[in-house]
Amino acid sequence: MANSEAYIVLANLMNKKGELNKESKLRINKLIEVLDTKTQAKVFFCGWAYRKDCSLTIARAQKKYFQSISPSKHEIYLIEDSRDTVGDAVFSRRFIESHLGIKNVNVFTSDYHVDRTKYIFQFVYGNFYNVKVIGATTDLREDLYDTEQDSLCSFKKTFAAVKKGDLTKIIYTMRTKHPFYNGEVF
Repeated sequence: MANSEAYIVLANLMNKKGELNKESKLRINKLIEVLDTKTQAKVFFCGWAYRKDCSLTIARAQKKYFQSISPSKHEIYLIEDSRDTVGDAVFSRRFIESHLGIKNVNVFTSDYHVDRTKYIFQFVYGNFYNVKVIGATTDLREDLYDTEQDSLCSFKKTFAAVKKGDLTKIIYTMRTKHPFYNGEVF
């Protein structure tokens, strides 16, 4: 099992019919490109039922899209509690640690989101895992870089007192200080 890898796709958006937007599809297309020669890969799709007008989680929407265009059979896991990149990292690590024992993690996101994703996943997964982040090419908007930097600064501030890789304290801090998980926003 030591040579096994996980392939985690972070979601972007979908419409009320559960159809993924272009950016979410690009991330899955990048996954398919990487999985081209692999069989029985352990694939994770992340995201909650964030739309009030759609009962489908975005993780399930990703799975549906992936299965509609990928002829290969893979082990698919859904991380449906995550509401953002922090949740994607926390809930996927918790699942992998409890059920799979994988040490190599490949994360798929958009090109502009790679640096923040890498920082968050390496912080959450700690030195116990090898984390690689792959970015799908997007029609980049310059204002996204500022948003990414602001979000990364907020993450660093929220988790400043927590040691890298300490999942128990990371989860506690997420549930008490992160507005997406402590009840302030959702």
